Amino acid sequence: MMNETIQTMLDRRSIRAFKTEQIKEEELQTILTAGLAAPSANNSQPWYVTVIQNKEVIDWIVEENKKVMRSSGNPEMVKRADDPKTHNFYHAPTVIVFSAEQSRAYGKSDCANLATQTALAAYSIGLGSCYVASFMQAFATEKGPEMAKKLQVPEGYFPVFGLAVGYPDCPQPAAKPRKENCITYIR
Repeated sequence: MMNETIQTMLDRRSIRAFKTEQIKEEELQTILTAGLAAPSANNSQPWYVTVIQNKEVIDWIVEENKKVMRSSGNPEMVKRADDPKTHNFYHAPTVIVFSAEQSRAYGKSDCANLATQTALAAYSIGLGSCYVASFMQAFATEKGPEMAKKLQVPEGYFPVFGLAVGYPDCPQPAAKPRKENCITYIR
């Protein structure tokens, strides 16, 4: 059984190269509307969304995250942070940050639903996206509250996921093999 929705889910891939051109306002509003229709525990909708289209702010988050990576003591992380090509958001012109209400037990899971649904909506209208969690490291430091304030994240919420969004500047990546033997049927 196949339909357009299932085909979109099967075809969407993470895009890690974007054109510098900003996405259209109508496209942004379409993917946000679709994302915000995501399911949440008890319909609590424990999320707050910050849309960043300011390159300086995006690059500032990346640099703050690189500082954390450099001080991690992990040689692989330090190497990545020192690589000038490393950019958490792959130079996307739009970054959407999903913040979860800290008091909600399933806030992070609900934000994952929101991010996934937004990514699928983006693909369905010709945009590329990449689901990003690595930028959160900087928010877990003493500078985290300052960063959250700069992003206008309300008190009681914490950034948990990001979505880099833009027009793809690369071919659609091929699907990688899916993990086998990961389903048990109990009938």
